[in-house]
Amino acid sequence: MNPAKPMPFTAAPATAPRGRRWVFAILGVVLAAVLLVEILPALVSKPPAVQHVPLAEALPQAVPGWTAKVVPVANTPEMRQAVSGILQFDEAEVVQYTSADGIVVEVYAAYWKAGKAPYSLVGAHNPDTCWINNGWDCVSRTHAFVREVDGRTLKPGEEGGYTPRQGGGQTDVLFWHLVGGRPHDGYGLEGWADGFKGHLQRLPLVFRDLKRYSFNLAQEQMFVRISTQARFADLFGREDFRRLMLALEPVGLLEPKA
Repeated sequence: MNPAKPMPFTAAPATAPRGRRWVFAILGVVLAAVLLVEILPALVSKPPAVQHVPLAEALPQAVPGWTAKVVPVANTPEMRQAVSGILQFDEAEVVQYTSADGIVVEVYAAYWKAGKAPYSLVGAHNPDTCWINNGWDCVSRTHAFVREVDGRTLKPGEEGGYTPRQGGGQTDVLFWHLVGGRPHDGYGLEGWADGFKGHLQRLPLVFRDLKRYSFNLAQEQMFVRISTQARFADLFGREDFRRLMLALEPVGLLEPKA
């Protein structure tokens, strides 16, 4: 009598524990809800209608008391970043204004169409990054800078003082990053590094923007920097400088009139 052949071994189908299946099911419902409520509307939304003024027209060429001169954008630290394909703006313009008594004020403006770049990416390339990574030190800093200009209010911006490490005087800077015409505020950290380390440093800004805007990139962006070797505390006391600031209204620096 032949011995009975052993039955071939077949593994039981792997099943996740019942508790774990419930966890996966709940996570799936939560992700579906986020997709439905937050992400899907942003993806199908249309960019708002905007009336963008070309920067060559928005930066005035004739301001009483000032001589205007258009200068190459390639001379700016921001442009050296742009050459490597980081900024990818749609327009950029730089104009130097010289007063009758020799004060020079430089205005740099860059513009991104809706959907062109993440807000956190554009906002990170400001003097705290571009200038510091190009040989400058930040010696003073004020967040959410607001100033009255002859009855008009500047939108909250950023103010700082920077000095070149190779020697030279201090340059004072005002800058704004506008998303849909409103300040993209809360920079929170000066001197971001280049490369991978810098991306890690800026992760909190990425998550903040996801919370604020979801995946909606349907708003235009503007970055404006005003720099001078004079002190802004003195310049705002001058009528000719206040006139220049009011003339910059087309780039969106002023709050709407009451």
